[in-house]
Amino acid sequence: MSDFCLTYTNGKALPAERRAALANRLGMAPDDAEQLGEFPDITLFREPGPVKTWLHVEQSLVVVVNGSPRFERSADTSRDITRDPAGAIYEAYLKEGPGVLANLCGEFAIVIFAPGKGSLFCCVDRMGIRPLAYSFDGESFAVGTSAVACARALRASPVVSEQSVFDYVYFHVIPSPATIFENVYKLPPAHYLDAARSQVQVTRYWTPEFHGHDSQQAKGPRHDELLPCIEQAVAATHEGFGKVGCYLSGGLDSSTMAGVLAGQLSEQPVDAYTVGFAQQGYDEMEFARAAADRFGLRLHEMYISIDDIVDLAQRVTAAFDEPFGNSSAIPSLFCASGAKADGMDLLIAGDGGDELFGGNERYAKQKVFDVYGRIPSALRDRVLEPMLAQGGVLSRLPGFSKVASYIDQARMPMPGRTQSYNFVQREQATNIFTAEFLSRVEPGGPNAALQEEYDVMDGTSLVDQMLFLDWKFILADNDLRKVGRTASAAGVRVGYPLLDNGVVDFSLKLPASEKVKRLELRHYYKASLRDFLPAKIINKSKHGFGLPFGEWLKTSDALRSLVNPAVARLVERGILQETFVSGLHSRHEQEHAAFYGNILWVLFMLENWLATHLD
Repeated sequence: MSDFCLTYTNGKALPAERRAALANRLGMAPDDAEQLGEFPDITLFREPGPVKTWLHVEQSLVVVVNGSPRFERSADTSRDITRDPAGAIYEAYLKEGPGVLANLCGEFAIVIFAPGKGSLFCCVDRMGIRPLAYSFDGESFAVGTSAVACARALRASPVVSEQSVFDYVYFHVIPSPATIFENVYKLPPAHYLDAARSQVQVTRYWTPEFHGHDSQQAKGPRHDELLPCIEQAVAATHEGFGKVGCYLSGGLDSSTMAGVLAGQLSEQPVDAYTVGFAQQGYDEMEFARAAADRFGLRLHEMYISIDDIVDLAQRVTAAFDEPFGNSSAIPSLFCASGAKADGMDLLIAGDGGDELFGGNERYAKQKVFDVYGRIPSALRDRVLEPMLAQGGVLSRLPGFSKVASYIDQARMPMPGRTQSYNFVQREQATNIFTAEFLSRVEPGGPNAALQEEYDVMDGTSLVDQMLFLDWKFILADNDLRKVGRTASAAGVRVGYPLLDNGVVDFSLKLPASEKVKRLELRHYYKASLRDFLPAKIINKSKHGFGLPFGEWLKTSDALRSLVNPAVARLVERGILQETFVSGLHSRHEQEHAAFYGNILWVLFMLENWLATHLD
């Protein structure tokens, strides 16, 4: 992997058993941990991996940098940040303090500790590409990229947060700032932590300004400006790496990345990695082939089978420092492993395009609901809704139930409305979890977290508010963890050009009406790249590396013998009701295999993680 953990035990050496536990967790021998010279109570664990962790110690200041930060503008430092990130950050921090963040770009997790003052400064990049967890125990602390390592550094037996278990089932991930453990937290994107003598303050250091307004005067950038901006970001991402390849789903973003990369590495074909499935409705290999034909890519087609799921499930579980329920982690690991076998040093990923330029179907859907909300209340309450009510004049028309459902959703306020199809919302927590478990959690916690983030962008357009919400809950908490963790587990680095500061800032200039034009998703992006990408890809619907797990689970004894006993153990742990689990299996078999199969995967991953990392 590529994790690190810095521990401070306030004048005492780290106990031998905890030192051994941390080293084991990070794939190290206990003796490989670094005692930092004059500081016997500071220990640094650095796991070897594709993402390097840099260290600089000078003038009683300890600086640890994970990732590849860059200065956006020239900085008054004697060290080259690309060759000595920790040393360059040390110099910049001495001069500017937290103000150094205004000049940083790239992906990074940074820790700066002054033992003599007892002060600690930590930060992560604007989009949350590199993770950072932390835990305090009196005047001792642990901080690093692994929540498990931070938990084990200060406690021999870390305590699982039941609220986080609930949140995981709700979101299929555990959103920051929480982790799976009590008293262990993650820094959210674009935040820094400032602590002195255990007084901890977490602050947002960057808030995007959406400059585009839906007026006739606000046209935003020209169409011919987008591709050069992306080209610059791709070049900056792969600079200095040896063998560079790319993920390729055949969607807009991965195809764009592949095409730009092929143009920049024109001396030889670019290696592109894609997965397919021998399952109707899931195999989209034809779109990856269309991109390969257009850009002259060396396409590596890999097909995932049921046997691969059985073999890879444990590797996926081990790759994550918290329970992670996105089943596309399997194809992500599959691609990254294939790239590593071919000697790739870096894989370019297209993550971020939908969340920057308006590519998810819910953006258009919520616009429709928003229009309904602007109908005068007298008309809605006295005319439309009585007509649509059960027994109303329109209740006998075909499609009535669907229209009525849409009306019910439209009446809900944002952002809770986006969770209308959330499994926990639909099935109700009281029918899923045991009463004892629910008595110890706050079921409204997930929606409160969504509301808090949504309100940061109060006053902007509906689309921009949703985009900002997804930057955290879809990108930072989900997709970036998925791709980053699986790539690291395979031993290859991954880069995200679309999350480069330049591209993000470019997207902020676009009016929301150009991102989602009426109901057309990604209008500006498609119009800008229509001559660059194959028409087949421009016009395709969004899919990605989806996994047909639910369908396979119905037919595979090997999968059922793996999944069903694991889900049953969540009943034994007192988390789930037995009647819920039995009903879930029945509905998976008899109703919607893909939907209910996905829930079974989420629960399987929860139990598998608990058994692997804690039991």
